[in-house]
Amino acid sequence: MTHFYFRVFLPFALGYFLSYALRTINAVIASQLTSDLGLTAASLGFLTAAYFLSFAFMQVPLGIWLDRYRPRRVEAILLLVAAIGSVVFATAHSLPMLVIARVLIGIGVCCCLMASLRTYGQWLPKEKLPLMNGLQLAVGSVGAIASTAPAQALLPIFGWRGLFWVLALLLVLGAAWLWFLTPDPRQASPLPAAQNTANTAKFNAWAAPAFWTLMPFAALNSAHGMSVQALWASPWLLDVASVPKPDLGLVLVALSVGMLLGNLLSGALATKLAPRGILPHQVGVVLCLVALIAQLPLLFGWGISPAWSLFAFGLFNCCGNVVFAASNHFFAPQVLGRVYAAFNLSFFMLAFILQWLTGLIVNAFPKAGGGYEARGFQYAFASIAIAQIFALVWYSLRRHTLKPL
Repeated sequence: MTHFYFRVFLPFALGYFLSYALRTINAVIASQLTSDLGLTAASLGFLTAAYFLSFAFMQVPLGIWLDRYRPRRVEAILLLVAAIGSVVFATAHSLPMLVIARVLIGIGVCCCLMASLRTYGQWLPKEKLPLMNGLQLAVGSVGAIASTAPAQALLPIFGWRGLFWVLALLLVLGAAWLWFLTPDPRQASPLPAAQNTANTAKFNAWAAPAFWTLMPFAALNSAHGMSVQALWASPWLLDVASVPKPDLGLVLVALSVGMLLGNLLSGALATKLAPRGILPHQVGVVLCLVALIAQLPLLFGWGISPAWSLFAFGLFNCCGNVVFAASNHFFAPQVLGRVYAAFNLSFFMLAFILQWLTGLIVNAFPKAGGGYEARGFQYAFASIAIAQIFALVWYSLRRHTLKPL
Protein backbone atom coordinates (compact mmCIF):
# COMPACT_ATOMS: atom_id res chain seq x y z
CA MET A 1 0.00 0.00 0.00
CA THR A 2 2.96 2.35 0.53
CA HIS A 3 3.68 2.09 -3.20
CA PHE A 4 0.04 2.94 -3.94
CA TYR A 5 -0.06 5.97 -1.65
CA PHE A 6 3.13 7.55 -2.94
CA ARG A 7 2.82 6.79 -6.65
CA VAL A 8 -0.96 6.78 -7.19
CA PHE A 9 -2.78 8.57 -4.37
CA LEU A 10 -0.47 11.58 -3.97
CA PRO A 11 -0.56 12.81 -7.59
CA PHE A 12 -4.34 12.45 -7.77
CA ALA A 13 -4.64 14.14 -4.37
CA LEU A 14 -2.53 17.05 -5.62
CA GLY A 15 -4.84 17.50 -8.60
CA TYR A 16 -7.95 17.52 -6.42
CA PHE A 17 -6.33 19.88 -3.91
CA LEU A 18 -5.60 22.34 -6.72
CA SER A 19 -9.08 21.98 -8.23
CA TYR A 20 -10.74 22.84 -4.91
CA ALA A 21 -8.37 25.74 -4.27
CA LEU A 22 -9.16 27.14 -7.72
CA ARG A 23 -12.89 26.70 -7.09
CA THR A 24 -12.89 28.80 -3.92
CA ILE A 25 -10.01 31.27 -4.34
CA ASN A 26 -12.20 33.95 -5.95
CA ALA A 27 -13.71 34.68 -2.53
CA VAL A 28 -10.26 35.74 -1.30
CA ILE A 29 -9.23 37.83 -4.30
CA ALA A 30 -12.66 39.37 -5.01
CA SER A 31 -11.80 42.77 -3.52
CA GLN A 32 -8.51 42.94 -5.47
CA LEU A 33 -10.29 42.03 -8.71
CA THR A 34 -12.86 44.72 -8.04
CA SER A 35 -10.29 47.43 -7.35
CA ASP A 36 -7.80 46.46 -10.08
CA LEU A 37 -10.23 45.77 -12.92
CA GLY A 38 -13.34 47.66 -11.84
CA LEU A 39 -15.57 44.58 -11.58
CA THR A 40 -19.04 44.80 -10.10
CA ALA A 41 -20.80 42.27 -7.87
CA ALA A 42 -22.74 41.07 -10.91
CA SER A 43 -19.48 40.57 -12.82
CA LEU A 44 -18.00 38.56 -9.97
CA GLY A 45 -21.11 36.39 -9.86
CA PHE A 46 -20.94 35.77 -13.59
CA LEU A 47 -17.25 34.92 -13.24
CA THR A 48 -18.07 32.27 -10.63
CA ALA A 49 -20.91 30.85 -12.69
CA ALA A 50 -18.63 30.44 -15.72
CA TYR A 51 -16.44 28.04 -13.74
CA PHE A 52 -19.30 25.99 -12.29
CA LEU A 53 -21.20 25.64 -15.56
CA SER A 54 -18.16 24.60 -17.62
CA PHE A 55 -17.18 22.18 -14.85
CA ALA A 56 -20.66 20.65 -14.71
CA PHE A 57 -21.24 20.24 -18.44
CA MET A 58 -17.83 18.61 -18.91
CA GLN A 59 -19.03 15.69 -16.78
CA VAL A 60 -20.98 14.30 -19.76
CA PRO A 61 -18.00 13.56 -22.06
CA LEU A 62 -15.70 13.01 -19.09
CA GLY A 63 -17.46 9.84 -17.98
CA ILE A 64 -17.00 8.29 -21.43
CA TRP A 65 -13.33 9.32 -21.57
CA LEU A 66 -12.63 7.78 -18.16
CA ASP A 67 -14.17 4.48 -19.23
CA ARG A 68 -12.37 4.37 -22.59
CA TYR A 69 -8.95 5.76 -21.72
CA ARG A 70 -6.53 5.68 -18.81
CA PRO A 71 -7.84 8.10 -16.16
CA ARG A 72 -4.37 9.36 -15.22
CA ARG A 73 -3.73 10.44 -18.80
CA VAL A 74 -7.15 12.06 -19.14
CA GLU A 75 -6.45 14.08 -16.00
CA ALA A 76 -2.90 14.95 -17.04
CA ILE A 77 -4.12 16.46 -20.33
CA LEU A 78 -6.96 18.35 -18.68
CA LEU A 79 -4.66 19.73 -15.96
CA LEU A 80 -2.65 21.36 -18.74
CA VAL A 81 -5.86 23.04 -19.91
CA ALA A 82 -6.35 24.32 -16.35
CA ALA A 83 -2.74 25.57 -16.34
CA ILE A 84 -3.42 27.52 -19.55
CA GLY A 85 -6.54 28.96 -17.94
CA SER A 86 -4.53 30.02 -14.88
CA VAL A 87 -1.99 31.79 -17.10
CA VAL A 88 -4.79 33.57 -18.97
CA PHE A 89 -6.29 34.62 -15.64
CA ALA A 90 -2.93 35.88 -14.36
CA THR A 91 -2.47 38.05 -17.46
CA ALA A 92 -6.09 39.15 -17.99
CA HIS A 93 -7.04 42.84 -18.01
CA SER A 94 -10.75 42.58 -18.82
CA LEU A 95 -13.84 40.67 -17.75
CA PRO A 96 -14.11 38.65 -21.02
CA MET A 97 -10.55 37.36 -20.58
CA LEU A 98 -11.24 36.47 -16.95
CA VAL A 99 -14.37 34.57 -17.98
CA ILE A 100 -12.47 32.67 -20.68
CA ALA A 101 -9.82 31.83 -18.10
CA ARG A 102 -12.37 30.53 -15.61
CA VAL A 103 -14.05 28.43 -18.30
CA LEU A 104 -10.68 26.87 -19.16
CA ILE A 105 -9.97 26.25 -15.48
CA GLY A 106 -13.40 24.66 -15.00
CA ILE A 107 -12.80 22.37 -17.99
CA GLY A 108 -9.31 21.53 -16.79
CA VAL A 109 -10.16 20.52 -13.24
CA CYS A 110 -13.50 18.83 -14.00
CA CYS A 111 -11.86 15.40 -13.84
CA CYS A 112 -9.83 15.69 -10.63
CA LEU A 113 -12.28 13.84 -8.40
CA MET A 114 -13.79 11.51 -10.99
CA ALA A 115 -10.44 10.34 -12.41
CA SER A 116 -9.15 9.57 -8.93
CA LEU A 117 -12.27 7.61 -7.91
CA ARG A 118 -12.17 5.71 -11.21
CA THR A 119 -8.50 4.85 -10.65
CA TYR A 120 -8.97 3.75 -7.05
CA GLY A 121 -11.76 1.45 -8.22
CA GLN A 122 -9.27 -0.22 -10.58
CA TRP A 123 -6.53 -0.57 -7.96
CA LEU A 124 -8.38 -1.49 -4.78
CA PRO A 125 -11.00 -4.01 -3.63
CA LYS A 126 -14.52 -2.71 -3.04
CA GLU A 127 -14.28 -2.88 0.73
CA LYS A 128 -11.39 -0.39 0.82
CA LEU A 129 -12.97 2.21 -1.45
CA PRO A 130 -15.10 4.13 1.11
CA LEU A 131 -12.04 5.03 3.18
CA MET A 132 -9.95 5.93 0.13
CA ASN A 133 -12.74 8.00 -1.40
CA GLY A 134 -13.22 9.77 1.92
CA LEU A 135 -9.51 10.53 2.09
CA GLN A 136 -9.62 11.96 -1.44
CA LEU A 137 -12.62 14.17 -0.63
CA ALA A 138 -10.93 15.32 2.58
CA VAL A 139 -8.04 16.59 0.46
CA GLY A 140 -10.56 18.88 -1.25
CA SER A 141 -11.50 20.34 2.12
CA VAL A 142 -7.82 21.02 2.76
CA GLY A 143 -7.71 22.84 -0.58
CA ALA A 144 -10.69 24.93 0.49
CA ILE A 145 -8.93 25.82 3.75
CA ALA A 146 -5.71 26.65 1.89
CA SER A 147 -7.56 29.08 -0.36
CA THR A 148 -8.77 31.14 2.62
CA ALA A 149 -6.39 32.33 5.34
CA PRO A 150 -3.16 30.93 3.79
CA ALA A 151 -3.98 32.44 0.39
CA GLN A 152 -4.86 35.72 2.10
CA ALA A 153 -1.45 35.71 3.77
CA LEU A 154 0.30 35.19 0.42
CA LEU A 155 -1.56 37.97 -1.38
CA PRO A 156 0.73 40.79 -0.16
CA ILE A 157 3.74 38.81 -1.40
CA PHE A 158 2.56 37.54 -4.79
CA GLY A 159 -0.59 39.51 -5.55
CA TRP A 160 -3.56 37.76 -7.16
CA ARG A 161 -1.74 37.48 -10.50
CA GLY A 162 1.26 35.88 -8.84
CA LEU A 163 -0.95 33.36 -7.06
CA PHE A 164 -2.33 32.20 -10.40
CA TRP A 165 1.17 31.89 -11.84
CA VAL A 166 2.05 29.64 -8.89
CA LEU A 167 -1.11 27.61 -9.42
CA ALA A 168 -0.29 27.25 -13.13
CA LEU A 169 3.16 25.89 -12.25
CA LEU A 170 1.69 23.40 -9.77
CA LEU A 171 -0.86 22.25 -12.35
CA VAL A 172 1.90 21.57 -14.89
CA LEU A 173 3.90 19.64 -12.27
CA GLY A 174 0.80 17.62 -11.37
CA ALA A 175 0.17 16.80 -15.04
CA ALA A 176 3.77 15.66 -15.51
CA TRP A 177 3.61 13.52 -12.36
CA LEU A 178 0.48 11.75 -13.57
CA TRP A 179 1.72 11.23 -17.13
CA PHE A 180 5.29 10.12 -16.49
CA LEU A 181 5.49 8.73 -12.94
CA THR A 182 2.09 7.31 -11.99
CA PRO A 183 1.71 3.62 -12.88
CA ASP A 184 -1.38 2.05 -14.38
CA PRO A 185 -3.31 -0.68 -12.54
CA ARG A 186 -2.29 -4.22 -13.30
CA GLN A 187 -5.24 -4.87 -15.60
CA ALA A 188 -4.41 -4.41 -19.27
CA SER A 189 -6.76 -1.47 -19.87
CA PRO A 190 -9.71 0.29 -18.27
CA LEU A 191 -12.02 -1.37 -20.79
CA PRO A 192 -10.82 -4.91 -21.71
CA ALA A 193 -11.73 -5.89 -25.24
CA ALA A 194 -13.44 -9.08 -24.10
CA GLN A 195 -15.85 -7.06 -21.97
CA ASN A 196 -16.42 -4.20 -24.40
CA THR A 197 -19.85 -5.41 -25.44
CA ALA A 198 -22.42 -3.37 -27.25
CA ASN A 199 -24.42 -3.03 -24.03
CA THR A 200 -21.39 -1.70 -22.15
CA ALA A 201 -20.48 0.73 -24.90
CA LYS A 202 -24.04 2.09 -25.01
CA PHE A 203 -24.51 2.20 -21.24
CA ASN A 204 -26.40 5.25 -19.96
CA ALA A 205 -26.16 5.89 -16.23
CA TRP A 206 -29.19 8.17 -16.34
CA ALA A 207 -31.37 5.22 -17.40
CA ALA A 208 -30.21 2.90 -14.62
CA PRO A 209 -32.81 2.25 -11.85
CA ALA A 210 -30.07 2.02 -9.19
CA PHE A 211 -28.82 5.48 -10.12
CA TRP A 212 -32.26 7.03 -9.60
CA THR A 213 -32.59 5.26 -6.26
CA LEU A 214 -29.28 6.55 -4.88
CA MET A 215 -28.95 9.94 -6.55
CA PRO A 216 -31.79 12.05 -5.02
CA PHE A 217 -30.86 11.77 -1.34
CA ALA A 218 -27.12 11.86 -2.01
CA ALA A 219 -27.37 14.82 -4.39
CA LEU A 220 -29.56 16.90 -2.06
CA ASN A 221 -27.26 16.25 0.88
CA SER A 222 -24.05 17.04 -0.98
CA ALA A 223 -25.49 19.94 -2.98
CA HIS A 224 -26.83 21.61 0.15
CA GLY A 225 -23.38 21.32 1.71
CA MET A 226 -21.71 22.84 -1.38
CA SER A 227 -24.30 25.62 -1.57
CA VAL A 228 -23.79 26.64 2.05
CA GLN A 229 -20.00 26.37 1.89
CA ALA A 230 -19.67 28.27 -1.38
CA LEU A 231 -22.09 31.10 -0.65
CA TRP A 232 -24.72 31.08 2.09
CA ALA A 233 -22.63 30.40 5.19
CA SER A 234 -21.24 33.95 5.20
CA PRO A 235 -24.62 35.78 4.95
CA TRP A 236 -26.09 33.46 7.58
CA LEU A 237 -23.22 34.20 9.96
CA LEU A 238 -23.53 37.95 9.43
CA ASP A 239 -27.31 38.36 9.38
CA VAL A 240 -28.53 35.59 11.67
CA ALA A 241 -25.65 34.66 13.98
CA SER A 242 -24.37 38.28 14.18
CA VAL A 243 -20.74 37.25 13.80
CA PRO A 244 -18.41 40.28 13.44
CA LYS A 245 -16.79 40.56 10.03
CA PRO A 246 -13.21 40.23 11.39
CA ASP A 247 -14.16 36.82 12.85
CA LEU A 248 -15.92 35.57 9.74
CA GLY A 249 -12.97 33.73 8.18
CA LEU A 250 -12.12 31.86 11.37
CA VAL A 251 -15.71 30.69 11.85
CA LEU A 252 -15.94 29.58 8.21
CA VAL A 253 -12.89 27.37 8.73
CA ALA A 254 -15.03 25.34 11.15
CA LEU A 255 -17.30 24.38 8.24
CA SER A 256 -14.39 23.18 6.09
CA VAL A 257 -12.86 21.30 9.02
CA GLY A 258 -16.21 19.62 9.66
CA MET A 259 -16.41 18.52 6.02
CA LEU A 260 -12.82 17.27 6.13
CA LEU A 261 -13.46 15.13 9.21
CA GLY A 262 -16.85 14.03 7.90
CA ASN A 263 -15.34 12.62 4.71
CA LEU A 264 -12.58 10.83 6.62
CA LEU A 265 -14.84 9.39 9.31
CA SER A 266 -17.67 8.38 6.98
CA GLY A 267 -15.23 6.54 4.76
CA ALA A 268 -13.66 4.79 7.73
CA LEU A 269 -17.08 3.87 9.12
CA ALA A 270 -18.30 2.44 5.81
CA THR A 271 -15.09 0.44 5.47
CA LYS A 272 -15.46 -0.90 9.02
CA LEU A 273 -19.08 -1.94 8.54
CA ALA A 274 -18.73 -3.53 5.09
CA PRO A 275 -17.53 -6.92 6.43
CA ARG A 276 -20.69 -7.06 8.54
CA GLY A 277 -22.90 -6.83 5.46
CA ILE A 278 -23.73 -3.12 5.80
CA LEU A 279 -23.15 -1.56 2.37
CA PRO A 280 -21.90 2.02 1.88
CA HIS A 281 -25.23 3.36 0.60
CA GLN A 282 -26.88 2.28 3.84
CA VAL A 283 -24.29 4.27 5.78
CA GLY A 284 -25.07 7.20 3.47
CA VAL A 285 -28.78 7.04 4.31
CA VAL A 286 -28.02 7.17 8.04
CA LEU A 287 -25.69 10.12 7.49
CA CYS A 288 -28.45 11.97 5.66
CA LEU A 289 -30.83 11.38 8.56
CA VAL A 290 -28.29 12.70 11.06
CA ALA A 291 -27.56 15.64 8.74
CA LEU A 292 -31.23 16.66 9.01
CA ILE A 293 -30.79 16.93 12.78
CA ALA A 294 -27.50 18.82 12.36
CA GLN A 295 -29.33 21.44 10.27
CA LEU A 296 -31.70 22.34 13.11
CA PRO A 297 -29.39 24.98 14.65
CA LEU A 298 -29.28 26.74 11.26
CA LEU A 299 -33.07 26.69 11.14
CA PHE A 300 -33.91 27.73 14.69
CA GLY A 301 -30.79 29.52 15.94
CA TRP A 302 -30.27 27.22 18.89
CA GLY A 303 -27.88 28.41 21.58
CA ILE A 304 -24.70 26.65 20.45
CA SER A 305 -21.99 28.81 18.90
CA PRO A 306 -22.10 29.57 15.15
CA ALA A 307 -18.77 27.80 14.67
CA TRP A 308 -20.09 24.59 16.24
CA SER A 309 -23.30 24.87 14.20
CA LEU A 310 -21.35 25.02 10.94
CA PHE A 311 -18.93 22.32 12.10
CA ALA A 312 -21.82 19.92 12.77
CA PHE A 313 -23.43 20.84 9.46
CA GLY A 314 -20.23 20.10 7.55
CA LEU A 315 -19.54 16.91 9.49
CA PHE A 316 -22.63 15.12 8.19
CA ASN A 317 -23.07 16.63 4.71
CA CYS A 318 -20.69 14.11 3.24
CA CYS A 319 -22.76 11.13 2.14
CA GLY A 320 -21.68 11.67 -1.48
CA ASN A 321 -18.43 9.97 -0.49
CA VAL A 322 -20.06 6.70 0.51
CA VAL A 323 -22.53 6.77 -2.39
CA PHE A 324 -19.62 6.96 -4.84
CA ALA A 325 -18.21 3.88 -3.10
CA ALA A 326 -21.64 2.21 -3.21
CA SER A 327 -21.65 2.47 -7.02
CA ASN A 328 -18.99 -0.22 -7.18
CA HIS A 329 -21.52 -2.68 -5.75
CA PHE A 330 -24.27 -2.02 -8.32
CA PHE A 331 -22.50 -1.15 -11.59
CA ALA A 332 -19.99 -3.00 -13.74
CA PRO A 333 -16.39 -1.74 -13.44
CA GLN A 334 -16.32 -0.90 -17.15
CA VAL A 335 -19.01 1.80 -16.80
CA LEU A 336 -18.09 3.37 -13.46
CA GLY A 337 -16.59 6.45 -15.11
CA ARG A 338 -19.97 7.32 -16.57
CA VAL A 339 -21.74 6.52 -13.29
CA TYR A 340 -19.40 8.74 -11.24
CA ALA A 341 -19.72 11.56 -13.77
CA ALA A 342 -23.53 11.32 -13.72
CA PHE A 343 -23.52 11.57 -9.93
CA ASN A 344 -21.10 14.50 -9.99
CA LEU A 345 -23.12 16.35 -12.64
CA SER A 346 -26.30 15.94 -10.58
CA PHE A 347 -24.48 17.18 -7.46
CA PHE A 348 -23.18 20.34 -9.14
CA MET A 349 -26.31 21.20 -11.07
CA LEU A 350 -28.43 20.76 -7.95
CA ALA A 351 -25.95 22.90 -5.97
CA PHE A 352 -26.43 25.64 -8.58
CA ILE A 353 -30.23 25.33 -8.30
CA LEU A 354 -30.19 25.36 -4.49
CA GLN A 355 -27.95 28.43 -4.43
CA TRP A 356 -30.32 30.25 -6.75
CA LEU A 357 -33.54 29.20 -4.98
CA THR A 358 -32.08 30.00 -1.56
CA GLY A 359 -31.24 33.46 -2.87
CA LEU A 360 -34.77 33.97 -4.15
CA ILE A 361 -36.27 33.08 -0.79
CA VAL A 362 -33.77 35.01 1.33
CA ASN A 363 -34.06 38.04 -0.95
CA ALA A 364 -37.77 38.27 -0.15
CA PHE A 365 -36.97 39.20 3.47
CA PRO A 366 -34.61 42.20 3.45
CA LYS A 367 -33.72 44.15 6.56
CA ALA A 368 -34.35 47.87 6.61
CA GLY A 369 -30.69 48.66 7.35
CA GLY A 370 -29.22 46.10 4.94
CA GLY A 371 -28.83 42.36 5.05
CA TYR A 372 -31.65 39.82 5.41
CA GLU A 373 -34.00 38.62 8.12
CA ALA A 374 -33.45 35.31 9.87
CA ARG A 375 -36.80 33.93 8.72
CA GLY A 376 -35.67 34.12 5.08
CA PHE A 377 -32.86 31.68 5.86
CA GLN A 378 -35.24 29.56 7.93
CA TYR A 379 -37.73 29.23 5.09
CA ALA A 380 -34.98 28.46 2.57
CA PHE A 381 -33.21 25.85 4.68
CA ALA A 382 -36.51 24.32 5.82
CA SER A 383 -37.56 23.89 2.18
CA ILE A 384 -34.35 22.01 1.45
CA ALA A 385 -34.78 19.86 4.57
CA ILE A 386 -38.30 18.90 3.44
CA ALA A 387 -36.95 17.98 0.00
CA GLN A 388 -34.32 15.78 1.70
CA ILE A 389 -37.04 13.99 3.67
CA PHE A 390 -38.95 13.27 0.45
CA ALA A 391 -35.72 11.99 -1.15
CA LEU A 392 -35.20 9.56 1.74
CA VAL A 393 -38.80 8.35 1.41
CA TRP A 394 -38.17 7.90 -2.33
CA TYR A 395 -35.11 5.78 -1.50
CA SER A 396 -37.08 3.61 0.93
CA LEU A 397 -39.74 2.95 -1.73
CA ARG A 398 -37.16 2.06 -4.39
CA ARG A 399 -34.45 0.29 -2.44
CA HIS A 400 -35.60 -3.02 -3.97
CA THR A 401 -33.95 -1.85 -7.23
CA LEU A 402 -30.50 -2.06 -5.61
CA LYS A 403 -29.15 -5.46 -6.53
CA PRO A 404 -25.44 -5.98 -5.78
CA LEU A 405 -23.40 -7.57 -8.55
